[in-house]
Amino acid sequence: MFPLSADGLKGKAMKLRVMESQWNAFADGLRSRSDLETAGIVLAERLHGGEVLLARHMVEMPPEGYLIRRADQIRLDPVALNRIIRPARDGGLSVITVHTHPRTTHPWFSAADDHGDARLMPSLFCQMAGPHGSVVIAGDTGVAAGRVWSEDDRKRELGIQIVGRALRIFPQTSLPADGRAWFDRQRLALGQAGQEALRGLHVVIAGMGGTGSVVFLQLAHLGIRRITVIDGDRVGASNISRILGATADDAGRTWKVDVAARYAERLGIGTEVRCLRGHLGQDVPTAEIEECDLVLSCVDRHPRLRSR
Repeated sequence: MFPLSADGLKGKAMKLRVMESQWNAFADGLRSRSDLETAGIVLAERLHGGEVLLARHMVEMPPEGYLIRRADQIRLDPVALNRIIRPARDGGLSVITVHTHPRTTHPWFSAADDHGDARLMPSLFCQMAGPHGSVVIAGDTGVAAGRVWSEDDRKRELGIQIVGRALRIFPQTSLPADGRAWFDRQRLALGQAGQEALRGLHVVIAGMGGTGSVVFLQLAHLGIRRITVIDGDRVGASNISRILGATADDAGRTWKVDVAARYAERLGIGTEVRCLRGHLGQDVPTAEIEECDLVLSCVDRHPRLRSR
């Protein structure tokens, strides 16, 4: 049912989003043994749209939960595994198995990993809806790589996003090479990996007035590939002097979000703009932006804080 090869990942990668405080404790615990592979389980909620998984529970496999445990192979006890994944069955969560490769710097899926996943994934799909997947962590560096299966048997890459004071992404985005020199100056400062990380982000801007339009232009010129813009107003006459990209002909006619989309199209560097006409939390449900990597609030007014 499921392919054994570590190759053959198809389609757009999914994302597993975890909080830094949770991930660091979980991953460090798994990596504490350098002589044996160590396993754990992540139970994740599927967010709106189905392309992002949000980690809700992380559990290290107890010592008695292994049938085989060596430096190069593990096999989990089905009884122990079923006990850990019970909340997934009850709550409709996805199951992501995680294990280490001790004394390695780069993660990869071995033939033993392929064989183990080929046995485990069908069992998980018999118990609950997917997607389900697996992650390998390099023991020496903590770098992670993942893959995930959908119910239609597709195997896709699973990126790991660690959210804290900064956003860490495994693996680093690898985009098709482009011979054009659009971002050469930025690569001098950020490096190729840094520029590819920017290019791979999905950013939401709520509010496309004076501040939002400036932020949008900067992000588009930086090379952010996907930008969602949210605003429920058309351009007013008083906006012409503040909204970059707006013209006098837009007053009273053009939606503010459409001004941004028009600018990106004319810029011509492949920016994908999604326009949501409405106000976030009112006309636009917050579920619409659950899959994004970053939300920037550029609205004119914020709700007043209640005094104590």
